[in-house]
Amino acid sequence: MSATPYQDAVTADVALTRALRWIDRPRDTSAWMWVGGRAGSGRTALLREVVARHPGAVYVDCAGRSAEEVARDLATALGIPATDSFKGNFATVAHQITDDPVVVLANTQWAGRLRTSREPERVLDQVASALIEHHRRGLRMRLLVEVDDGPGRVAEWRGRQLTLEGGFDAIPAPVVPDGDGALSAALRALALAEHRLVPLTVWSLLCSALGQDIPESRLDALLGEAAVEEWIHRADDGTGTALVSFKQEATARQLRTQIPTQDAKSSHARVVIALSAAYVSDEMRWYAERSGRSRCGGRSVGGIAGGQRGSRQGRLRHAL
Repeated sequence: MSATPYQDAVTADVALTRALRWIDRPRDTSAWMWVGGRAGSGRTALLREVVARHPGAVYVDCAGRSAEEVARDLATALGIPATDSFKGNFATVAHQITDDPVVVLANTQWAGRLRTSREPERVLDQVASALIEHHRRGLRMRLLVEVDDGPGRVAEWRGRQLTLEGGFDAIPAPVVPDGDGALSAALRALALAEHRLVPLTVWSLLCSALGQDIPESRLDALLGEAAVEEWIHRADDGTGTALVSFKQEATARQLRTQIPTQDAKSSHARVVIALSAAYVSDEMRWYAERSGRSRCGGRSVGGIAGGQRGSRQGRLRHAL
């Protein structure tokens, strides 16, 4: 991740002052602002503070959610009936907004559950753009959208941009004892997972595929280290499957760039073969079902990439 600062980047305090003044500026027409900056610069925290200053604001966190889910959540928060049959036409909802709201879409860059998901683009193209293009004439709406590239969005959709300075320059070295290299290998393997949530069994498989066998028991022991809590989050899918993920998705993104392309491809191939086996554990099946079917516009990317839309092998080609 580049350490080069963005032009016109400002501190969090200055950004908050500018955002609040912009929201309260007495204008009759709707307006929108793209809140950008590098990961770790405090964009989401800024937007939460904006909402705290405007209790009536509508706030939707897009992280891990599809465009359809974001659209339904937003419609519900606006008090507009939303059906479960959202088909990419959010314009009808946007046209029903009547109460001059402050709308905040946070973490659009992390939309979707897969690391190669097109959901970030879909959220912007189908939800944010609908609010911009199809709100009622005369409405006084303030729309704030968190993105990676504020100036780029302004060039595409106009509006204003507010870019925060700072952010992550580099991944810090692990501070826990790691004499056998298990932690660094485990983190690199987890970064190569396609789904952001990974069962321990699959995490162990990812480690082996990348060249270092680390059993589940060792991974579980690593998770018990206090310092590792700064990196990894433990979760549950609601059915008893224990899952792990990075607390900061930017960590995974940067670690992926540090892995040689050929190593990543070889690891990917090994994982696809393992997940395609006739007999796999429930945890591996859970991961395969969620990672092998990247839904983009109603189509299965895995099937298209594999040239055989309905085949299991084709669906698993994007499992890493």
